Amino acid sequence: ADGVLNKGDLIVGAGNAAFRNISVDMANAIDLAETDAAGGKLVLMLKGNKTVKITLPVLGSYSKTAPFSCPKTDKIITMTAERLMEGKGDRFAIEELALMATGETKYMNAAFTSIRSKPWAIGNGELVNPTLYCTWHWGYHAIVLAEYYMLTQDESVMPALRSLALSIAKGQDTRGVYGHRVADPNNFNRIPGYGPMNQTTLSCMLGMLMAKKAGVTDPALDQAIQRTNSHIQRYVGKGAFPYGMGNPNSSG
Repeated sequence: ADGVLNKGDLIVGAGNAAFRNISVDMANAIDLAETDAAGGKLVLMLKGNKTVKITLPVLGSYSKTAPFSCPKTDKIITMTAERLMEGKGDRFAIEELALMATGETKYMNAAFTSIRSKPWAIGNGELVNPTLYCTWHWGYHAIVLAEYYMLTQDESVMPALRSLALSIAKGQDTRGVYGHRVADPNNFNRIPGYGPMNQTTLSCMLGMLMAKKAGVTDPALDQAIQRTNSHIQRYVGKGAFPYGMGNPNSSG
């Protein structure tokens, strides 16, 4: 779109139709433009009765079995992996997780090198000092280190993985949940702020499970996993895992 769209242009439709559901309509228009028949040509409607045409890579169509056995999916994975190789991102370490998930030596080795350079891959097995938003990072870091260890058997990361797993385990509240921070032992072991968060609770739970699978053993870890699992099981089949003090939505 460089040189075609300008700052301030407002896209109001794609193809020959105005948007009704922006994210869905735009995604469908991109998928159509990427087909061999469309040749990568995407027509965008702009505010002011203007239209412009941009050219996208021709990736073909999704197979009926997508994302499995799908050439288009494979191309998207490769494009994403190449972008991650440029060092874009690195917020929660999910970039390394994505590169390892490709199963391709080139990307896996890049992930391994990146992980070994991270300060969170170094530990002594002791608890990590909690900070604001630490739960957002601890869960993902534990998942990545566990995956890395199971792929490489590199014992050097096990102290860090143990530190993370036990810090997560001992940072949950009495229900086994997490918020932006770990529970406050000086306030009845409650989560500071507006209560539990679904995303941090799920990623921390997965981090503990992966650490256990990788070989971290401790009674506190087992108890924490059971506590969080008991909380999550209360909401299975109810439509959603609650966020903050809200209730799960089962109407949809």
